[in-house]
Amino acid sequence: MAFFKSGENREKHLQQVQEFLFEGEQVNHTYGLSSDFVALTNKRMIYVGKLPLSKQIQVTTIPYSKIEEIGFEITGTFSLTNKINVITKAGKHELEFDKAANIKEFYINLSKHICQ
Repeated sequence: MAFFKSGENREKHLQQVQEFLFEGEQVNHTYGLSSDFVALTNKRMIYVGKLPLSKQIQVTTIPYSKIEEIGFEITGTFSLTNKINVITKAGKHELEFDKAANIKEFYINLSKHICQ
């Protein structure tokens, strides 16, 4: 598991997510999570994560039109992460951000996409 702070490895994230983009899709933002990263494009949210104790990568795509609800949880002083919950008909997707990450910025950017 890789741990990085908000804003770190942006270039690495942009390189990694390129192979999952389709023609005309552009990355607007990337955010480091406690386990890899999430990208917001002009079309969808893409979560790229490594499976624990494995070299396998998990990629999850959620079109903005399928997101029904989002919420965030800022945890206590002794916690290492803050969480954003993305709710779709398929279920709840929990994203764990490093404590130093700006989850309010992520929340606002994601909200802009799903409310358009």
